[in-house]
Formats: sequence, C-alpha cells, structure tokens
Amino acid sequence: MSIDKIIENNRDTWARRFGVYKKFPEKVNSWLRIRVSQYHSRSKFTKNIHKFKFRQYIDYLNLFNQFLENNHNSDIERFAELEDTKRSEIFIAFINHLLEISRDSKIKGVRKFGETTILNTIQSRVMSYFSSINKRIEGYIDSNKYGSEKNFVLVDKKLNRKIHLCFRSKDYALLHLFLSQTGLRIDDILNKITNGNYFLNKFQERYHITTKKGEVEFMSSKRMVGLKKLFITKEIEQKLKLFFNLEDLRELDLQQLFLTRHGKRISEKNFNDTLNYFHNKLNLIKRESLSSNCFRRYMETSIRLYVKPKLDDWYLKLITFHYDKQIDHYNDLIKSDSWLYEQFLKWENAVMLFVRTDEAKINELEKQIKEKDVKIHNLELELLNK
Repeated sequence: MSIDKIIENNRDTWARRFGVYKKFPEKVNSWLRIRVSQYHSRSKFTKNIHKFKFRQYIDYLNLFNQFLENNHNSDIERFAELEDTKRSEIFIAFINHLLEISRDSKIKGVRKFGETTILNTIQSRVMSYFSSINKRIEGYIDSNKYGSEKNFVLVDKKLNRKIHLCFRSKDYALLHLFLSQTGLRIDDILNKITNGNYFLNKFQERYHITTKKGEVEFMSSKRMVGLKKLFITKEIEQKLKLFFNLEDLRELDLQQLFLTRHGKRISEKNFNDTLNYFHNKLNLIKRESLSSNCFRRYMETSIRLYVKPKLDDWYLKLITFHYDKQIDHYNDLIKSDSWLYEQFLKWENAVMLFVRTDEAKINELEKQIKEKDVKIHNLELELLNK
C-alpha cells in the first residue's frame, strides 16, 4: 500500500486523535512522506510500509504542539518563525519538562516516558519535523546513545556558575573549567595532558596545548580524534596565571595540575563524588546525578545556542572529540592554524562562566574616548585663545 493511500485511510482518525494533525494536516502529511522516504532508503523493511510508526510520529509532534499552546500561547507554525536561539530555548524547556515529569513520583494523572524514550525518540521525532521545513533546531539535549536510564543533570550557564562556586579546592575548580571549556573527556584531562608529554604554547593571543616532542596534534584517548590546536579559553588562562603566579604560561609544568593537598592526582571518582555532594546546596531533584560528562554537554549546547552564525556540526564533533567521517573532507581547514584560531574565538565567549572577551568593543570604546578627549582639549584651547 502506498503512503498516500495510508494517509487517505487514516486522515479522519488522526484528525480526531491529534490536534496538531487537525490544524496542520498538509504540513504533517508532507513531513510523513519525507520521513517514510528516508526510512525506506536505510531500512530492511522497504517493502512493508506498515513497519513505519505513523501514529507515534504524529503523537510526539502533538505533545510538543500542546506544550506550545499551554505554555507559550503558540503552535508549531508560529514556533517555526522564531529566531534560532529562541526556538532552541523553548525546545530544551519542552524536553526538560518531560524529564521532570518522568522523574517526579508525586505527579499523577499525566503521561510519563522513560528518559531514553524522551532523549532518543521524542526529541528526534520533533526535531525531524522542523528539519523538513528548513527550520532546524540547533539547541538540543544529547541523546542517550547506549539506552541508559540514568538521570543526569542538564547544565546551563546559570547552574554551571553555581556549581563552580561550590568548589573550595582551586584544583577541583580548575578541573571543572577544563571540562566545561575544552571539550576534553575527564580521562584526557587528568591522565593525558598531565603525563609529562604536553605543555602550553602560544598562537597569536591565546595559549594551546601541544606536545614536547614537537608534534602539534592533540589526540584523544577514547575516539582517537586529533586536533592540531587545542586552545584554552581566556578564563582558564587567567586562573592558571593566578594559581601559579606566572606571566607566561609556556613556563607552566602541566604535571602540577589537578593535585590534591596530599600531592596526588584528583581521581574521576573523587570528582564525581564531590559533584554528588552538591545536591543539597544546589536543590537538585533527588534522583538526578551530576557527572563530569554533564559539562561536555554544557559546552556543546552553549555553542549551539549562543554562537551566530552557527558552526558546522562536523566542527562541533571535532572540538568535542567525536569521530565523524565528514572530518576527513576538511583536512585543509583542520591543518590551518589561523582557521582553527578564528573558529575558537567565535565560541570562546559562549562557554566561559565569569569572563567575557570583547576586545573589539573595548578598543572601539577606547578610540571614542580618545577622540572625545581631543575634542575637549581643542575646545579648551579655543576658549583660552578668545
């Protein structure tokens, strides 16, 4: 049976069950046709269209439309016309809303879904609708690739600042900044850059991590994804200079980073235990847990939300050390120091917690002040000569 025949046979039923279909039947039908076409292109069930879950797709889009109607006096059509950042903020609020309901046992009488369903299925279904009308949602929450039902905290900048201020140890606080602003996994931070083979070098106005052997590429341990220039943010730079009383970070021995007061390296377990201790201070839902990987998610989400124009997905996967076949097609760009530096400056402000580098604006203001000072001085001379 063709998709048009299926739509014709179910049109009235879908309109009765789902408000979003009743209001936007042709738009939803167009989306379903696209999804069925994509499904057939990669599915072994190419001859059995009934394997495609039509009702599930419409149901989850309807959930989002209801959320918009109840919380924003809007619908999917008006939502699509919002700015990219606003769309992403509302969409993340929707996913968080579903997650909060799923975790709160006191809430009764509403539909609840497992976290894997919310992150892997509902999120992707709704996002695919807006992609089909060229209104792609850039900000979202990482899907749960391994199907784990573990509850993790969704960290935004406001919460991340609170977390940072909870640390009493400067080394723990510094580790938190590295996790939030470098894209590195905790194992690479604690065990690789501190193994004696790496040091900080400088390119133009920013420091980056490189090897003592003269090799310039940093290679992550887990995915073996390399990055020629692993830059550190201005905020990390300032903290390092303050903690170690250095003017030039090229003199810093990275083996001295992330040590306890007994001189031992902080362990991943101790860091995560410290994060869990912050539950009461931060008033988090009891079943939620903080882990080091929450801050890598924070970095990627912040870049997606606040950097304009948007950065390519392949580049985001590169700086968060995820393997992507597309990266192979950008070898010339990846090898360019100046290009990597320019890209880094585009997202640096988005991830920093308490520092903002607006050198261009500051320079412009200083120029304006000097010009005003000259004008005032000239006026004073004119008055004296009269």
